[in-house]
Amino acid sequence: MRPGRVRYRRPELPHTFRTPWMPFVPVLGVVAPIWLITCPQWQTWVRFAVWAGR
Repeated sequence: MRPGRVRYRRPELPHTFRTPWMPFVPVLGVVAPIWLITCPQWQTWVRFAVWAGR
């Protein structure tokens, strides 16, 4: 049974799943891609543009 369906049919069940290290995992999930996008040198962006333009 899907988790959403269980929540709908039996809302009295305890919520057992918690995100580990709650404030840090979501923030890391936002910061890591931004860092990966901003760190490459301009030559890397040129190569990517050429590759994406194919």
